[in-house]
Amino acid sequence: ENEVGATLTAIGYKGYRMVRATHGVSRGTYFYEVKVCDSLNSEDGHARIGWCTESGDVQAPVGYDQNSYSYRDVNGSKFHESIGTDYGEAYGPGDVIGCLLRVGEPEASRRERQH
Repeated sequence: ENEVGATLTAIGYKGYRMVRATHGVSRGTYFYEVKVCDSLNSEDGHARIGWCTESGDVQAPVGYDQNSYSYRDVNGSKFHESIGTDYGEAYGPGDVIGCLLRVGEPEASRRERQH
């Protein structure tokens, strides 16, 4: 089991990068938070935060295919199968995004961001 409060840092320099957990889930309720930080190399970058199955394409952004769902920073839209729809607020450095998944329910839920 992972420690509560364990930290993972993801850094990308060009294109999209996907970070995927080491353990899958099959039922129950799961939650994680992401703190969005300033760029380390002064390049503009964007984020999509979400969930994917084991079959999610790690060479594409989360939300790219039928195996993943994401919440995008630019305008707060959600993505699935590369189709974006209105969802929430845009987010950026300093924001904390909470992601809640209830396996077996028809739609993932979200928790409002906090500063």
